[in-house]
Amino acid sequence: MLFIPGGGYIEQPLTWHWRFLDRLTKQLNSTVYVPVYPKAPNHQYMDAIESVLPVYQGLLEKGTPENIVIMGDSAGGGLSLAFAQYLAEKGLPQPGNIILLSPWLDVTLSNPDIAAMVPKEPMLNLALLIEAGKRYAGEMDETHHLVSPIYGEIKSLGRISVFIGTHEFFLPDARKFKEMADKQGVPINYIEYPKMNHVFPVFPIPEAKKALNQIVAIIESDTFPLKECNE
Repeated sequence: MLFIPGGGYIEQPLTWHWRFLDRLTKQLNSTVYVPVYPKAPNHQYMDAIESVLPVYQGLLEKGTPENIVIMGDSAGGGLSLAFAQYLAEKGLPQPGNIILLSPWLDVTLSNPDIAAMVPKEPMLNLALLIEAGKRYAGEMDETHHLVSPIYGEIKSLGRISVFIGTHEFFLPDARKFKEMADKQGVPINYIEYPKMNHVFPVFPIPEAKKALNQIVAIIESDTFPLKECNE
């Protein structure tokens, strides 16, 4: 597994990331590689993508692509999807699963439905996120798909799963992404948790335990999407 941690493209992994990954590796009996990729404002999106590439290439040397999982939370979720799009462009093998936890899919945060989320969002600062997105994009258009992967191609990617809470800024774009996938005929696991905050699966709460079991089921299953994950 390749886990790309979030942090608004400006912060390093937190304690909660390591505790979540410890639980996950014990349930799956797996090995997780966590690239501490270069961050904004000193580095931009291609720096991050190019730093993750050799780690993924190393995983390809260890096993078959369908047994590889790319997972990321928040900004790391956005980078995970953008990285999969980058792999497709380069003709490199896709991972078996791409699992996105509260992914930041559009750094512009220009979706008009986001304004209604402000009273519900207990963790994130909208103005700070918008500025961080600009610094991460650098001189590139913020709607370039390798910066904001919601604007990119998803038909040729590995199996995509999205976990999202209803009390976070990224909910409107997650729903938009699900609608896009449906229109394009791309099956995904879309799991929306009511009243949950940003990146809830990594925290020590009952809902996170349920989400962890769903993640394990997705990885271990030969069928896709999983009906029980979407109920």
